[in-house]
Amino acid sequence: ITVALEFTFNLTISREQELAGQSLRVIQVVAPDGLKMAVRRPRDVTHLAPSSSLGITVWNWTGTMPRGLWFGLDEKRNVTGKFHYAFPVLLPGEGEMPYNNLWSVKLCADSPFCKTELLEVPLPGFFFGEEPDYDLSQEAFDALMGNHGPHCAQPLALCWFWLPWLLLAAAAAWPS
Repeated sequence: ITVALEFTFNLTISREQELAGQSLRVIQVVAPDGLKMAVRRPRDVTHLAPSSSLGITVWNWTGTMPRGLWFGLDEKRNVTGKFHYAFPVLLPGEGEMPYNNLWSVKLCADSPFCKTELLEVPLPGFFFGEEPDYDLSQEAFDALMGNHGPHCAQPLALCWFWLPWLLLAAAAAWPS
């Protein structure tokens, strides 16, 4: 399943006003027990708000900690804007879904273990068959699904130039 996570920093966090050793460096997303991130390649994590001013510079995932994703922030830019990413998650069987289906978003001053946690926000997840009560924005939909243009290869003009000659050559070589 693909999970989309969105939240907004309502106020700008000025980097000059952060306390030493408590600078927001990482946003850590932790899945509930029984769920695992299914990230295998860079394109598996999709930025759904490319117009956001939030300075995410890198994201990380490791098989040794399969429930977590880490998003690194640009430490030279003030923290402001929207965090909106989608990523694949492996679910347990329908009867094995955790009763306490709470995701965790941690704002951290270090990584990867988030020993200096600035804030932790629990987020309730969905259960099997439960639908979200809102639609993705057009920007998020386009980022996740691609644009609304043709989704097939377009023939090259050069191919149209050579096509009659190839057909003539094939007809001449065909036994009569």
